[in-house]
Amino acid sequence: MFDEIWKFKNEYPAEEVLRKAPGLTDVSGLVLDATVPDETEREEYLNPGPDRFLDPFLMPEMDAAVDRILSAVDEGEKIVIFGDYDCDGVTAAALLYDFLTKTLECEAEWHLPDRNTGYGLSFGFIDEIAAEGPCLLVTVDCGISAADIVEYAAVNGIDVIVTDHHEVTGAIPACVAVVDPMRDDSLYPNRNICGCGVAYKLCEAIAESLGIDGITNYLPLVGLATVGDMMKLSGENRSLVTVALPMMRDTMFPGFNVLMAYCLKKLPENAPPTAETLSFYVVPLINSAGRIKDPGVAMRLLISETESEALGHLNELLELNEQRKVIVDRAYAEFDADSSKLTVSPAGSPVVFVRNDEWPHGINGIIAAGLVKRVGRPVAVLAYDGEDENGTVLRASARSIDGVNIVSLLQKSAGLLIKFGGHEKAMGFSLAESNLDEVIKRTCDAAEEMKENIPAVPCRYATAYLPPECLTVKNAELLKKFEPFGEGNRMPVFITDGIESMGVNTIGQTGRALKFSFSFRGGINVEGINFTDSDYLPMLAGLRPDAVVYTLDVNEFRGTRSVSLKVIDIIEAAAEPTSPDADYGERFGEAKKALDRAFVFTKDELRILYRAFASLGKTFAYRDYARLKAEMMKRGGDAANAFSWFKIKYALEIFTEAGILSREKKGVYTFTDDGLPHPLEQSKTFTFLGS
Repeated sequence: MFDEIWKFKNEYPAEEVLRKAPGLTDVSGLVLDATVPDETEREEYLNPGPDRFLDPFLMPEMDAAVDRILSAVDEGEKIVIFGDYDCDGVTAAALLYDFLTKTLECEAEWHLPDRNTGYGLSFGFIDEIAAEGPCLLVTVDCGISAADIVEYAAVNGIDVIVTDHHEVTGAIPACVAVVDPMRDDSLYPNRNICGCGVAYKLCEAIAESLGIDGITNYLPLVGLATVGDMMKLSGENRSLVTVALPMMRDTMFPGFNVLMAYCLKKLPENAPPTAETLSFYVVPLINSAGRIKDPGVAMRLLISETESEALGHLNELLELNEQRKVIVDRAYAEFDADSSKLTVSPAGSPVVFVRNDEWPHGINGIIAAGLVKRVGRPVAVLAYDGEDENGTVLRASARSIDGVNIVSLLQKSAGLLIKFGGHEKAMGFSLAESNLDEVIKRTCDAAEEMKENIPAVPCRYATAYLPPECLTVKNAELLKKFEPFGEGNRMPVFITDGIESMGVNTIGQTGRALKFSFSFRGGINVEGINFTDSDYLPMLAGLRPDAVVYTLDVNEFRGTRSVSLKVIDIIEAAAEPTSPDADYGERFGEAKKALDRAFVFTKDELRILYRAFASLGKTFAYRDYARLKAEMMKRGGDAANAFSWFKIKYALEIFTEAGILSREKKGVYTFTDDGLPHPLEQSKTFTFLGS
């Protein structure tokens, strides 16, 4: 909260939408206008289904892959499946293994790497399977960046089929077939399909060739992997997940059923599975196996023959997931306490490199994702990974922000990396420690070239403005037509202004949830909930809120249904109330002006803040400027307007970047007092926010 700029996705929505009587009108037209601006795409978006599935033979070399697998089945040749340790890789391996052994009734075995051996194929693994005799090796969710290892397999008499969905970062492996929609020569329109989706398309192509029915029974695995690997829920992916979700309560996989039954207990009775359910409850459980121990635990759960067998694997997953939570929380606390001790890239770098050799490799992806939210920039988390002929080796997990392709950034250092691969927002790589400084330099230089995509202050976009009259159960229910929500199709985020009063307190056994009570002008009262930001309670208790940022939901309690806001942020702004009689366009315009004022500095406001900070003494801390804000709020007027939490945070950032202040540690600042001029223009944050 309080550290991001909020803007509206559209400058102005369609004039006919909510023009005169917004509280009585279907808001879905407004949402559609913002979500799918291209009218030619709306019919497909609003009507996802199996008729939107694409021809698997459009994928490169699919014919060759199908022919070679059928040849192996006919000859009684063993097929070895090699996957990955995340949700996508595990589900892909489970899908292909079940299809080969149950549908084609052939001999197959599966292998998954662990975090110690690292992502993807290895020379050692090829030696292991070569020692057991001839076989056909099929990779799922990996292999596109393993040209040298695939060549080594061929030398050892092993045919290889690569199925992958990651970007091509080097030579395409020379083997029987490389089925990857990211290839430049691919005719497959969906370049965002997950690894499990590619494995499904391989099985679909085989099924079509043999005239086999029932292939859609595997869609629950594909839907789970699509959400788990954060694939964009547009086009074919949207149809795959839409069809898969209703199937997930009763699948042909006993282990999947046990897993879903456990996770769905967290939802209201008979509530249908959603993409959000998968993201928050199911995917972390699957991933916890590979992050903490052995991804085979999750694999064995998914391919269990009975529910009793599956329960044992589920209990082990639950234990591993609890361990994961403890480690991740501890890592965030360590970073928050003093990020400078962990950061190995220069201060202010457009890409942040963090190193901690004590954090388990399997957790570093989660940590990187959490740190991206904290710093608003791409983050790579590194850790020690042994020694080789070049000395110390480091392994990293990297995550990015919207608009910055992390693979492209690291591509500039390809010659210095031992291996790397991934997709636009998530990747892994390893390198010699001796090359770290140069890799950081090249990556940051590459980021500078695209710095227009990396704002000095994180910026987020709300789908639309809604006046208080629109906060109805009817409108919350109308939004269901836009599901499933996820990557590339986010749940609509709204901003509503006109808050006259706001109450907030913690609830729940852990006290980590916040319950809000809003009173809007016009006598409209609505409750809200936030499950993640209880640390902000002291800040929320003493502010003057103008607008709330939220997603719209329905709360059911003892048979009564009411609208509920899932609160994302609270905006403090100097907004003059607009007449309820004004039309939607006028009210939207006033709300937009208020947002602009809330997130833009004037030099007068910075002078007010400077003098206020100076009154605290040479050194001051969070508790001091928190008390100062409270005093300013009591006084009111222009000074109070300058003292929003957003402006306090970024005034401190501006003064630090300009050299007026130095940051001793988190939350503690000291005036430089060196007698030198410190123009505000030296601050990139002021350049970004100043007016």
